[in-house]
Amino acid sequence: MQRKNKTLQRVLYGFGISMAVLMAVTLFLPGLAPPQTVIQEEAPPTTTPVPPTFPPPISNLDAITIGEQYLHPSGVFVADVPSGWSIETTINDTRRAQVNMSNPDAVSRIQVGFEVPIGDITSVADLNAHFDENRMQQIWAAEYASWSELGRPSTEDRLIINYRLRDRQQRNFLAQHVARIDGELIHFSRVVMPDNAQESMFYLSDIMQDSVNVIDAFAAGPFGWNASYDREHQWLLRYPRSWTRTDGGDGLPTSFRADDGAAIRVDVTPNTSVNESAARDLVEARFGEVVSVQAIERTGGNGFSISYSARDFDGEAVSGLVILLNGDTGSLYIASARIAQGDVDLNEDGAGFNTLRDVLNSFSVITGFDLPRPEPAPTPTPFPGAEVEAPADDDEADGDESADEVEEADDEEAEADDDEADENGADDDE
Repeated sequence: MQRKNKTLQRVLYGFGISMAVLMAVTLFLPGLAPPQTVIQEEAPPTTTPVPPTFPPPISNLDAITIGEQYLHPSGVFVADVPSGWSIETTINDTRRAQVNMSNPDAVSRIQVGFEVPIGDITSVADLNAHFDENRMQQIWAAEYASWSELGRPSTEDRLIINYRLRDRQQRNFLAQHVARIDGELIHFSRVVMPDNAQESMFYLSDIMQDSVNVIDAFAAGPFGWNASYDREHQWLLRYPRSWTRTDGGDGLPTSFRADDGAAIRVDVTPNTSVNESAARDLVEARFGEVVSVQAIERTGGNGFSISYSARDFDGEAVSGLVILLNGDTGSLYIASARIAQGDVDLNEDGAGFNTLRDVLNSFSVITGFDLPRPEPAPTPTPFPGAEVEAPADDDEADGDESADEVEEADDEEAEADDDEADENGADDDE
């Protein structure tokens, strides 16, 4: 028994010694191994967002002036355009007419125009209710990612709303919306500038509040129509969108055609005017038999509205109306319309054809605005050293050509006489 215990003790001692040796070897082996290089990957640098920057604000506010004026495509109003801003887009429908301007250098936008309200709006309180949060959201959402109202410091006759805007590039802007009542219309202006140009924004907003100049004759509409304006002779004609301008241009006779086939022609005779007798004679000579005459007054001139009857090339009866305006410019302006129906006095209110009459009633001469005029046609410049033929040589060439033409005509006439003689001879033979 004792011998078995001693054997067990020897085994346990041997196992303990073996474990101790193994632990010692484990501790010393790493030190005996060759050194190893540990490579650590560097973390990518963190990108710090750079806040968007704006150009310095306009330092000389007096430099912001009205450079020129712009006639809206509807012909209803003329908008003031500040220097440095240009026309970007327009809106023209039955409820709103708007001009959008931009200045890329100043990172600025301007909107001006008018609305035709639904219902009566007669006070600033009505304007305040009209331009509520939902309405303004519709206005800003098209261009900006977010917006917040900063207050409504309105006056006795104007609604004023200040805003902070942020676009989709995370740039911050300041804006002011101003609205006022003008008869049956709501005039509005909205100016947007960078948030570092607060003084410039308020200054420009003051200028643009009264920048919509409605032409009185068209203040009652119809709205959503187009307009044709001759920059050379300064006449204007408004017409529905379904109509087409078929020819013409600045300084040229211009034609329009309605979707029902009615036609209008506009022409100008410089340095001319007519009284009623001369107006009747002109219509009788150029258009047809006078049916009725009315004296009229229009923007930029006065004259006569003359109804006439005539027959077309096929002998069918037609009716027409001619507007003759003695323009303030010293020219005679003529707009003539014709319909394919006889025995209609287009001067009479109950004659029908109200759209045609409304178009002719819009025929006016627009003066008093600083609208762009057409650039003069460039004068051809001869090449240096180019020889110019003498007029006498041209005359001789023309004379030779005329002589050749006369000689050719004589030959043709002689041939015709010979043919006629042959035909007569043939008749005699028969």
